[in-house]
Amino acid sequence: MLTRNLHGVHMQLCIHMHKLYLLPTHTHTHAHALHTAVTGVIQVNATLDRETIPQYELIVMVQDQGNPPLNTTGIVRIVLLDENDNAPIFQNTSYSLTVPEGSYDNATILLVASATDVDSGSNGLVFHSIVSVLANGVTIESSPFAVETQSGAVVVSGQLDREGVASYSIQLAATDGGTPPRETQALVSYLRVHQSLYY
Repeated sequence: MLTRNLHGVHMQLCIHMHKLYLLPTHTHTHAHALHTAVTGVIQVNATLDRETIPQYELIVMVQDQGNPPLNTTGIVRIVLLDENDNAPIFQNTSYSLTVPEGSYDNATILLVASATDVDSGSNGLVFHSIVSVLANGVTIESSPFAVETQSGAVVVSGQLDREGVASYSIQLAATDGGTPPRETQALVSYLRVHQSLYY
């Protein structure tokens, strides 16, 4: 068996045989992306997507020009390597919620705004962060909110006072671990603080 790892765009794999015929072991509609000629070159003639088909396995037959002709078969397995071609995706691009005013301790979770990335390895790792926070429509440098890097949980610690700030807007970002990294943003567009009956 011959195995090669490919990134999937304009790459060639040379097999030194007189004649080469390919018989895909499956009939997936994208199998036509691999072709060959009598030179023994397997050439990619279309963009391959690892997230759609992670690998191809081909049965190859080589036949000489004798009389009678003789042939033999082998297996070529082509494994696609991951490229950072997908950005993280939030479950929702916009969130809204209402919370009671009061004092919050121990990083109380308000919501989980998590994102996922279909790439593999470090390309598929996702890190959540807060880009900016608006209080009553004005950008503030320091806020009672934070986001957990791995889970995407938005938490609050400290005091929420409706008379001081009635609403917040939080811009979130999800960044993957690829090089260069890809980023997607989501917005907690309306976080309203309402008066607590017990405060």
